[in-house]
Amino acid sequence: MERTKKYVKTFVTIGILAGVLFGLVMSRKMGFLNGLLAGIQFGSICAVLMASVLIPLDYFMTRKLPAKALDVNQVREIQVDGALDETFQKCVDLLKRCKTIKSVSPSKKEDFLISARTRASIVSFGEEITLHFQELTKGIIKIQISSKPAVPFTLLDYGKNFRNVELIREKIESISTLS
Repeated sequence: MERTKKYVKTFVTIGILAGVLFGLVMSRKMGFLNGLLAGIQFGSICAVLMASVLIPLDYFMTRKLPAKALDVNQVREIQVDGALDETFQKCVDLLKRCKTIKSVSPSKKEDFLISARTRASIVSFGEEITLHFQELTKGIIKIQISSKPAVPFTLLDYGKNFRNVELIREKIESISTLS
């Protein structure tokens, strides 16, 4: 059911946006009513064409992922053992070694926060990844990992943000067990 809601939302949004934009342009040439009708036709055609390409592609790329992977904004929290400064630096180094990440910006001023941005790929214009560190007790750190599309109005991410969060979570857990 979640997948159906996501695809209907995508289908309707693409149709409305394309129809409104085309209708506004055409209403200058054809008059308001004719432009509105042309916009509705164009929006419907765009929605069907885009949905017939993008939705099957998204389904193919996310069909084996759990239902929580369907959301474009992904967040996970993990707890690791270790000192806050040491864990923070290990995570900065870990992110800098990732091939898909183009920039890493650590910040220790007010709170321990790492911001990273991935490179654009064939399925996205990039993602914004943040890691927020909080020391729960001496030697136990909670890390909140989040990944979201760099373009805020992204409707389909093909599971990219889910994969980002899970990959980083796995790498952090593997380095924390090696310590």
